[in-house]
Amino acid sequence: MATKNVIADLVKGEKLNGDNYDLRGLMIKFDEYSKDPKHTMNQNFRVMSNMIGKLKDLGHALTDKQQNMTVIRSLPASWANMKQLLTHSENIKNFSHASQHVILEAET
Repeated sequence: MATKNVIADLVKGEKLNGDNYDLRGLMIKFDEYSKDPKHTMNQNFRVMSNMIGKLKDLGHALTDKQQNMTVIRSLPASWANMKQLLTHSENIKNFSHASQHVILEAET
């Protein structure tokens, strides 16, 4: 786990183990992420899961609510009913639940 000093350096765009992990940039990318029309839902959630993992590795673990809201925001406008369901369902508690629910819906 990264220390507070490492996190502060990463926010400034410093390098960690030779890779440029810009925490601020990754947070912005995650917050603004939307599904690429060329990607399947599986690919969409793989990209999101990778970003969540990188953020966690950098010491910035996202809450379940933050992850779920990003899932909802990432869906196309045509999925309005699914967005509403994900927003109000008490059964969908984390990223894994939300992504599985959406992938199952996409397959039908």
